[in-house]
Amino acid sequence: MSLPYIADTLHKLVNVSFNEGVLPDKLKIARVIPIFKDGEEDIFLNYRPISIIPSISKILKNFFYNRLLSYLDKSNILCKNQYGFRRNHSTFMAMLEFTIKYQMHLITNNFQLEYLLICRRLSNPLIMKFIT
Repeated sequence: MSLPYIADTLHKLVNVSFNEGVLPDKLKIARVIPIFKDGEEDIFLNYRPISIIPSISKILKNFFYNRLLSYLDKSNILCKNQYGFRRNHSTFMAMLEFTIKYQMHLITNNFQLEYLLICRRLSNPLIMKFIT
């Protein structure tokens, strides 16, 4: 494996990037390749772009991400309802929390949420046309 040969240089590159807050321009260049999804091959919208970045860029990105996330967690900056891009959090957890809170509202006969949803639907111009 080549890690012993590049570890010292990689270590210096990471430290310089952290200290200066800059990623070298050469590491920002990506090769974008269109990947066919489905449908007709001659339609532009049937392709999705894939960016190929240098391996060192990916390593640096992970160092920056981990360091930033560690700082945000230690400093207690993110609110507890921030689910995206956090360890041990997911959109599934967000939906689960919402579902539990919604069911608790129903169980405790607190119909405020349902009332607001009904009012919102009734304010739809098409519905109002039939009511009045």
